[in-house]
Amino acid sequence: MENKEIFEKAFGREERFQQDAVLLTEIAGKLSGSERGILSLYDFYQDDKNSIWSEIGCSPLSCEKFNGDLFFDFGDKELQLGKEDFFLFLSLVSDIFLPILPLGSVVGLKKDALEKMGLPEDYSPDLVIVDRYLAVPDAGIYFPYSGVVYPLGSFGTERKIYFGPQLIEKVIFPGYSDRREKPFHALMKEEYILERRLHSMSFASEQEEAILQSKLRKAAGGI
Repeated sequence: MENKEIFEKAFGREERFQQDAVLLTEIAGKLSGSERGILSLYDFYQDDKNSIWSEIGCSPLSCEKFNGDLFFDFGDKELQLGKEDFFLFLSLVSDIFLPILPLGSVVGLKKDALEKMGLPEDYSPDLVIVDRYLAVPDAGIYFPYSGVVYPLGSFGTERKIYFGPQLIEKVIFPGYSDRREKPFHALMKEEYILERRLHSMSFASEQEEAILQSKLRKAAGGI
């Protein structure tokens, strides 16, 4: 199943979007061809100081925050979304259309992502991607990646760092892929997004994050 079909099926079951389905499908189509556009729109949503978003690769699409809502401007059309609906829509677009790096890829994470993980400010490790699509069903989420610090590697699960494409600052080295890569991603997206209704950890709610943190503490031997 192609990404477009997966999106149409996942999008079609969200009743809250049906009134604006035509325009939102247009917007998703525009975003689907721009990895940079999706990632910059995610950063825009997270940044309280920035009120206007536009991306050359997604032109003529732009977005503006006003009174807690977000307004898409698409040529001669405009669409208003509440923050919750915008977040769900961006989650679907990101999970389905953002490319997933091959195993063995080496990446650097954004500084604010490292700070949230409790790592020192002057510590910016390179990570080697060793796992993909790691499900946490109880929390309703999955991790697109887990990685180990280069050149140390892994001495157990406690040495792994879990993250998504939204946290990657740069790709230092792309890993290995072959003809099996594309069908593998299609199968994982069908299972995770359509069948199990999971979404990426980058779009976890507060409740989902609480469940996740509890599981991680138990896995590390805490209470």
